[in-house]
Amino acid sequence: MPKIEIIKKDFDKQILTKLSGSRLEKILECAKAELKGLEDGIYKIEFNDTNRPDLWTCSGLARQINQYLGLKDYSYPFFKKAKPALQIKVDSKVKSIRPFIVGFGARDIRITEEWLLELIQNQEKLCMSFGHARRDIAIGIYKLDRIRFPVLYKAIRPSDIKYVPLGMDEEMDLAQILEKHPKGIEFGHIVKNKSFYPIIVDRTSHVLSFPPIINSRYIGEVQTGDKEVFVEITGTDLRNLLLVANMLACDLYDRGATIIPLKVKYPYATLYGQEVQVPYHFNHSIKVLFKQFETIIGNIPSKQDIKTSLKKMGYKDPGFTANALKCTVPDFRHDIMHPVDVIEDYTIGKGFDYFKPEMPSEFTLGSLSQIELFSDNVREVVVGQGYQEIISNILNSSDNMYYRMNIPSGSNVEIANPMTESYNLLRKSIIPSLLEVESVSAKAEYPHKIFEVGEVLIKAGDENYGTKTLVNLGMFSAHPRANFSEMRSAIDSLFYYLNIKDYDIQQSPVSFLIPGRSAEILAGNVSLGYLGEVHPDILSRWDINMPAVVAEINLDKLVI
Repeated sequence: MPKIEIIKKDFDKQILTKLSGSRLEKILECAKAELKGLEDGIYKIEFNDTNRPDLWTCSGLARQINQYLGLKDYSYPFFKKAKPALQIKVDSKVKSIRPFIVGFGARDIRITEEWLLELIQNQEKLCMSFGHARRDIAIGIYKLDRIRFPVLYKAIRPSDIKYVPLGMDEEMDLAQILEKHPKGIEFGHIVKNKSFYPIIVDRTSHVLSFPPIINSRYIGEVQTGDKEVFVEITGTDLRNLLLVANMLACDLYDRGATIIPLKVKYPYATLYGQEVQVPYHFNHSIKVLFKQFETIIGNIPSKQDIKTSLKKMGYKDPGFTANALKCTVPDFRHDIMHPVDVIEDYTIGKGFDYFKPEMPSEFTLGSLSQIELFSDNVREVVVGQGYQEIISNILNSSDNMYYRMNIPSGSNVEIANPMTESYNLLRKSIIPSLLEVESVSAKAEYPHKIFEVGEVLIKAGDENYGTKTLVNLGMFSAHPRANFSEMRSAIDSLFYYLNIKDYDIQQSPVSFLIPGRSAEILAGNVSLGYLGEVHPDILSRWDINMPAVVAEINLDKLVI
């Protein structure tokens, strides 16, 4: 879970009331956070989930607490349409490299040491956690007075330009930066396989940054005492970049800055058009039926009660119809996707202590489901064949599920608003999880025989939420002589001990298995699963250097 450090002196200035340590501990519940300690004048705070990156700063957390206590009403006039004073022009070549950039300016500030530390911490937290170690989001902060607009975001060859990077004294080209600069060594893998590298320059060809690696020393070394800054964010998902820009702009504005809007001109289409104004007003509204309140919390609150509680969580003037609430989500939040999220904010704003626990009114006996009992029998048989069980996460990544498996994207149930690309979908197969374990097990003595009985999720239009959860068995074996016959024998043995007689195995292609060495497992006309030898190209994508054979069976179809 995210952890931040906040200078107490700075935090106390932004909270509009005095809070004792015990009072602060209680109030932090409104941000789903815990106070872990106070050392040398620094609060150590840990958040209990990752879906509120807008709170990972002193300014963001102070905003939430001030709103919750009713001490201040926050509004951000820069979200209203105004003529942008700054501009970024995007070159078409960056589309295949690092396609998106956004930015804005801020003036009428004076950066203190505490503020500079917050900027650096927030930059790193957002880039490393939310931005997947700079792969999807990288932030640059610069001296605004040294930039001549418009700024150009373009792609160049590694040797086409030289500049002095932050933290160094000598000029380097982009290839040298990847080889010699600490940040180039750490993050160079993001761009190293590209023929062209992204670069940000101003109208006079002064380099701002080589994203996502390092800023220039001349423009990108922000110091205490600076009175105006320029912020840019590059990455792979324009919506997330706009969200981060909004969060940073709100934090700067809360500290007294004047925000200077900026227009980005793209030569290609984006979800938000070819001209995008930043900060961006999402104007995202959501409708919540009163009966949904009743279903979740047991009663329908009054309209005034809903309005008061949501105001504590940053919502502006919710509207009402005869049977529903309609509210606009703050532009710096991305975690409100469903009516349940709004109702959760209502309960936080109301205070968890308000809701009295109730004892169950009916007595019931719990027991294992039929599929769970059957799964235990399957585990016993597979363990008896010499396989070791693993337990992996039903969440996985599109890289693992699509590219590394040679499967077209879109077949899995994907998360609309993931906090990290490492967990951005729900798996429909267990095999990628087994391959992932094998990819880090090369030093273990062979043979490697592992399995998992676990949940997968498939798209199902006839189900209530359009998805269906199933229980699958996945088996994997890797050693120099691993082959189809070995896994066929394991499946025959499994079915024998489970007393399953009516099945057939017929040759059938599977995208990640060797043609002619893969088969479908059938019971009549019902497909139970598949088995076969993993294609060498797939093994290479997982960095596996040993022949491997796999099988996957849906256990729900075997339960009688």
